[in-house]
Amino acid sequence: MPNFIPRENFVPPLLAPYLRLTPNLSCKTTDWGIKTKLLSRSAEVSVLSKLKFAKDYLALYVIGIEGNAKKQQNKPVGSSKSKVSETEISISKLDIRVGLIKKVQKHPDADSLYVEEIDVGEDSTRTVVSGLVKYIPLEEMQNRKVCVLCNLKPATMRGIKSHAMVLAASTEDHSKVELVDPPESAVVGERVSFHGYAGEPDGMLNAKSKVWEKVQADLHTDAELVACYKDVPFTTSAGVCKVLSIASGAIR
Repeated sequence: MPNFIPRENFVPPLLAPYLRLTPNLSCKTTDWGIKTKLLSRSAEVSVLSKLKFAKDYLALYVIGIEGNAKKQQNKPVGSSKSKVSETEISISKLDIRVGLIKKVQKHPDADSLYVEEIDVGEDSTRTVVSGLVKYIPLEEMQNRKVCVLCNLKPATMRGIKSHAMVLAASTEDHSKVELVDPPESAVVGERVSFHGYAGEPDGMLNAKSKVWEKVQADLHTDAELVACYKDVPFTTSAGVCKVLSIASGAIR
């Protein structure tokens, strides 16, 4: 079956012997469709009604053209949409705020988890579950300012629903973990900013789009222990956010 769009005034080769073309014959590209006129009335095509082969060939030819046209039309649309969505994903989608841990205790049903009550500048604190017991002593968690990702979808961890995530850096082998610390004078509830990435965060990150996973791949600490998205520091009105000792660590 032919798999291309015919040129203007083109006639399929197997039909040519049966047509005596006149100056009024029109077979332009826009005319090739099942629901449009294929040939003008002035063309002498009566022989087609007597030749089943020619009629079948013409029908298959038109079906092939329409199918190919739909494929060509749909392909770039999907590709373009995918590229646009990729370029829109950045750190600006994340709602990272300065938080203050008001209360912390070990999870009653999981030895490796803490349950924290964190003030992120809202009317009430958020309950957050973090797997930090093996890395940070409980007394170092209490009344500590932290960077909190606030627009993840809530997740239940061993029976307790966590409504945010505390950000921390780790070494490559995950043997050492440190919290990302805002400046001591940073305002609780302030949104952490990233120069060059303005915009309002999503109300809640779309789990299916894997926004967090894609952005997290570019979160790290630099040689100066500053927390960064790509090469842009986590910044508050009081200065940048840092870790204690882990350079070139992944942040999650």
